[in-house]
Amino acid sequence: MLQSGKTFASEADAFHYARKVVFNTTIDFYRRYSRQDSFLRRLAVPMGNHSNPLQALLDQELETKQRSLLQELRRALEKLPYAQREAVSLIFGRNGKKLKDICSERGIPYSTLRSRMLAAVENIRRELRDTGAISNGSRRNQD
Repeated sequence: MLQSGKTFASEADAFHYARKVVFNTTIDFYRRYSRQDSFLRRLAVPMGNHSNPLQALLDQELETKQRSLLQELRRALEKLPYAQREAVSLIFGRNGKKLKDICSERGIPYSTLRSRMLAAVENIRRELRDTGAISNGSRRNQD
């Protein structure tokens, strides 16, 4: 990686590239030695709930990605206009109340709350795409 002279557009791109290199190197290492039973017996020391070091690594990578995505999501939420943040808060923090009852209590028309929530979702998606936290593909391709 360092000897190739590869350049990156941002520090985040360099970080993700380096992480991928380490991840792929680890997988290559595990595959190479998985064919040797004696080596595997020495390597398969219990790691938390895993006896397989590759599974432990994959779980750790998934947890890191989830933490990173949640951090980006928090930043995107903080950037929303107040009315959109309020709509998100009302909808996700309703504690079993009906939305129409919440709208009546707050004096916000249901259609307004709904349109603010839709705008918030679109702004969050745009922000997450811009930061690279999610891909630019369509929703169907992401599922």
